[in-house]
Amino acid sequence: FGGLWSISAEFTGHEDTAYTTQYLEPHTDSTYSHDAPGLQGFLCQVFDGQGGESILVDGFALAEQMRREEPELFSILSEVVVPGRYIEPGVHLRAERPVFRLDDAGSLRQVSFNNYDRAPFLLPRDRMKAFYRAYKDFHARIVARDNWLTVPLRSGMALIFDNWRLLHGRMGYSGKRVFCGCYHNHEDFESALRTHCLGQ
Repeated sequence: FGGLWSISAEFTGHEDTAYTTQYLEPHTDSTYSHDAPGLQGFLCQVFDGQGGESILVDGFALAEQMRREEPELFSILSEVVVPGRYIEPGVHLRAERPVFRLDDAGSLRQVSFNNYDRAPFLLPRDRMKAFYRAYKDFHARIVARDNWLTVPLRSGMALIFDNWRLLHGRMGYSGKRVFCGCYHNHEDFESALRTHCLGQ
């Protein structure tokens, strides 16, 4: 799913919050892509500093919690199509899908949540208010630290996760931090699960 790329605050070629030292709220990547990466991998190549712990949040668990506790809000986030976009010189990517993408049986297939890449959009007044009420509820669950797993990636350590299920973020840091990253599509991941894990 494309090649390898590097992330560091020392790289200035992208208008992207990942290329800073600041805290990044948990999010999914590529809400602006029609085929968002299924798996994401990070390899910490250099770390000489303080902070920078990676954050993981189980979006499926929080969505199901929301479905049980606030079914109306859950429905809104499974119905309202939210646009994402990424713009830099020579590039303008845009895609739209609900925060909760369900299959025909109503089971969760994908969580898409990224405040950094969310594009402006309008709904009728009452629907817009309902959407933001639901969006605020889910956001509060995401940033609640009791729902976080933090992983202090250091030089030589790798992390691979499902970008359709897990939100990821980063604590702010000081010093030098260089990561190598890559994406992998979801259909090949599912194929591997069926053939190697399920014996089909």
